[in-house]
Amino acid sequence: ARRPLGSRGRANRSLDRAAAIGWHIARPYTDASQFSSRHSPMIPNRCQRLLAAILLFAAPVHAETLLCHVTYGGETQDLEARPVSSPYTVPVQPIGSYFLFRIVFQKEPADLAAIKLYVFADRDSGPLPIQQATHPYPPLAGKGAGFGFTGLHQVYEPIRDGELQYWCEWSPSSGPAR
Repeated sequence: ARRPLGSRGRANRSLDRAAAIGWHIARPYTDASQFSSRHSPMIPNRCQRLLAAILLFAAPVHAETLLCHVTYGGETQDLEARPVSSPYTVPVQPIGSYFLFRIVFQKEPADLAAIKLYVFADRDSGPLPIQQATHPYPPLAGKGAGFGFTGLHQVYEPIRDGELQYWCEWSPSSGPAR
């Protein structure tokens, strides 16, 4: 269905010819009901390009993170953690079918600042703690020959003979000086 040409008939015919050969020319819209990407693909593309440029050229600010490399059954997972305000809201991460791993990275208040790592066995009766390691915040430089500030940990589950290995590294925040 063609729209009536009205007083701008010749201009609209030119725009129709330009669109027929693949040119994208923005048409004037008189109300929101006429707007669609079918009529003018340039408007959404401009917004998308502007958003992409803002995201690409924004100054990167990297938040402080912990990265734990957890290996079980020959498969390694990288678990990332950021500082939390309450240790009670941190969930456990399933590792394989039997282990659970939890990272609590708490910076504040200063007297409670620590990095706590937990390994649980996922038993039918509920999670059973196997290991809990506490490290000071900020972590001390590791002497573990390439195994971060924790060194390499090997945790064994006695009933099913499962072995879990992990080590963690700390990445301090970088970005604009405060």
